[in-house]
Amino acid sequence: MAIFNYITLSQPLVLLAFIVALIYLNKSNVVNRALIAILSICTLTEIITTVFIVFEMNISLVYNISLAFHNCLWLVLLTLAFKKKWLKMVVLGYFLYCLLNLFVIEGINYFNYNIFIVGALLYISIFISESFLQLKRENFGFFMSNLYVVLYAPIVFFFSMGFIFAFRTFEFGNVFNIDLYDFIISYVNLIYYSLVIFYIYREKKLAYGS
Repeated sequence: MAIFNYITLSQPLVLLAFIVALIYLNKSNVVNRALIAILSICTLTEIITTVFIVFEMNISLVYNISLAFHNCLWLVLLTLAFKKKWLKMVVLGYFLYCLLNLFVIEGINYFNYNIFIVGALLYISIFISESFLQLKRENFGFFMSNLYVVLYAPIVFFFSMGFIFAFRTFEFGNVFNIDLYDFIISYVNLIYYSLVIFYIYREKKLAYGS
């Protein structure tokens, strides 16, 4: 079995983002530590799911656990960025919902669409509301900051994949012999991880004053 046949276009981006984050990010920064944790989850997920697919094993549980931690960590990153106590309760509530959905609602043997959709809606809603709050305060520097770059990084990913998962299917047909789902997820991940890498690049420049 050639494992390279199962490697997707997104996986090199995930690995690259993880490696550059480990090398260049300041680990004393709590936002950076949260981002490294997110990229660790993403990288580990890609490795495990590739092995599972090669051996024709069910990857639903792996994805369910991964998405729960992935979304929770992005909400944690929001909490660290905006320093709002109520956001801690949102993170806790979402994590408890993930457990309920995994074991009671959708189950461990099936892909948990609800985990992703609810997490995506929470992140996008909080991000938009806090952005408007910064705009109302005329804190225009926030929108030019590197913090804004990393907070915006998963927005297209959450919006696009949340919309797709609302249909509760991975089958969207083919256009010009290209699977639409694979094309969309590759495009979305390109934006997602490119913004993360751009954030890391700017952090490196800020750290070295160049």
